[in-house]
Amino acid sequence: RRIQKLDFAGAEIEIALDHGTIEAGEKNLPLCEVELELKSGDAAALYEFGLALLELAPLQIETASKAARGHRLAFGTAAQAQKAKPVTLSAQDNVDAAIAAILGNGYRHLMANLGPAMQAGSPEAVHQMRVSLRRLRTVFTLLRRELGPPALEPIAADAKHLAHVLGPARNWDVFITETLPDIAAEGLDGVDLSPLSEAAVPQQAESYVAVHAALASRSVNRFLLGFGAVLERRGWRNGIESAALAVLAEPVGSFAGRGLARSHRKVLRRGRHFARLPPEARHELRLALKKLRYTAEFFLPLYAGQSAARKYLARLTRLQEALGVANDVATTYPLLGALRGSQLRPGVDFAAGAVLGWQRRHELEAAKALLKSWRKFAAATPFWR
Repeated sequence: RRIQKLDFAGAEIEIALDHGTIEAGEKNLPLCEVELELKSGDAAALYEFGLALLELAPLQIETASKAARGHRLAFGTAAQAQKAKPVTLSAQDNVDAAIAAILGNGYRHLMANLGPAMQAGSPEAVHQMRVSLRRLRTVFTLLRRELGPPALEPIAADAKHLAHVLGPARNWDVFITETLPDIAAEGLDGVDLSPLSEAAVPQQAESYVAVHAALASRSVNRFLLGFGAVLERRGWRNGIESAALAVLAEPVGSFAGRGLARSHRKVLRRGRHFARLPPEARHELRLALKKLRYTAEFFLPLYAGQSAARKYLARLTRLQEALGVANDVATTYPLLGALRGSQLRPGVDFAAGAVLGWQRRHELEAAKALLKSWRKFAAATPFWR
């Protein structure tokens, strides 16, 4: 270990250059890292110094301490995926404080799953990273409408790109660990789904090669460090118009009400003439419902104890899940096409037909209750009034 102190951007940073191994009995793990510790000053300087280092070498963020890595090595355990924690908000907060809390919550959720997602066999971590990115993109949309902060636009674009990279891995994970086992549990006579499962494993492995390459890339690590710096500097304030600056000083309740009302109206527009909506329109409705649910969850602490809020969220979630059945079919279809296009075994074609038939039957059965779920949601009283 070599240690050096540095003054950077008004902060004092201790730099430890560590090179060696972590050892536990006969097991060992190579170690080569630059550890940064803030001694004084603004924490944003750590992220900015990390960005400067990234221009010199292809470094990758490590979120686990050496002690945690040693513990996992000793006991043969893996880093665990983490779900999002509730956002901490108070009715006394202004909009600026609320933005910091909501974006910070999403960033911590994303970073908590970075290490686990780099491991082999990490479907839940990849899923949670995608959830964190969807939640963050919901916030970016909300802020774009209210403030138009230019500093968040490149971050929003990077978040969208990373979500796109993670998508195929998540789709194959669901197909192998949920879709096929669920259908097999139905006990379909004369249907062997194992050829599909076997054919899907290489596709899943290939998608994870892309995930791990992306998470190790300069561009993704630049995105993560840059996002951290913006959070510490509260960069959403930069470059916005004077009217938007006034919004930052508003009580968060008014801001929450406007955002929820807009998202709610969008869902009602998308769902107009629900019974006659084509599949593409129902997919757009499902996405709008997902954004509304995330927005409601962000601001739920402001309405703690209100039964109307819990009832509204329950109806919204049931409707979103019901619409998800149709989305399962849309997601599975291209996966089956990829498998049938790359395999010559007749068992793959037969099993693919059985899967499509089972999902279509399931979709038709779910459709019976779908209209009822929509009507219940559309009749729900918005709890933010």
